[in-house]
Amino acid sequence: TEIYTLSLHDALRSYNSDVETVHNTIELEFFDLENFSGMKDFHQRIASIRHTIIWLFKLLTELLQFRVNPIEL
Repeated sequence: TEIYTLSLHDALRSYNSDVETVHNTIELEFFDLENFSGMKDFHQRIASIRHTIIWLFKLLTELLQFRVNPIEL
């Protein structure tokens, strides 16, 4: 069994920290903008957002299968 490893080019070493910085900013802004009445409310909103993202992903997948140009919509 061969094991392959990947390493980032020296110029790209900060990519992971850059991604984490963006994630932190998104989380802080999300919790600053949203008010939750409790954990149940939080989980319901997250489920709704997840459902919307899945629906959009499926729509995009269908459009790509039919090679529909978004401008044609």
